[in-house]
Amino acid sequence: MLALLRQAARAGPVLLVVDDLPWIDRPSALVLGLVARRLAGTRIGFLAVSRSGEEGFFERSGLPGHEIRPLDEGAAETLSRRCFPALADRVRARLLGEAQGNPLALLELPAALSEAQHAAARSLPAVLPLTECLRALFASRVGDLPAAARRLLLLAALDGTGDLGILRRAAGRAALRDALDGLR
Repeated sequence: MLALLRQAARAGPVLLVVDDLPWIDRPSALVLGLVARRLAGTRIGFLAVSRSGEEGFFERSGLPGHEIRPLDEGAAETLSRRCFPALADRVRARLLGEAQGNPLALLELPAALSEAQHAAARSLPAVLPLTECLRALFASRVGDLPAAARRLLLLAALDGTGDLGILRRAAGRAALRDALDGLR
């Protein structure tokens, strides 16, 4: 693989991009790790992305890393205005609040709304709809949680208020504490 990349780099710089690094299989992770460590002094760059807290087979040691923090309010609003210029101000404000600087949410939440909701001609629901992309992402994360944490999330979703007192009464104080520990 390294020989092929070097050959391709003769014609111009090459950037090898890997999205969702934790999802790649063990043999691919091993090869990419070996390649990434041998690119110094070449016209080949390596950029891999993974979400915080997700582990996989890729060995990161010895490679530079950068944590991307949520966008600040100004950058989040700029992204929202560039991608969805026709959003009504109050709709944009709600979406910015819900997304909390997460670029994926800033792009996906408006995509799940109707044109009437974009224009504020129709009110937004209390719980914003999700695109299939966000549903799949959340489902994969929930599936990895311990059973007690999944039960707590189900109770919270069914209740819909976010009131920990209701969850404590439904699950019991110790069960709630154990489930919350499972979310960390």
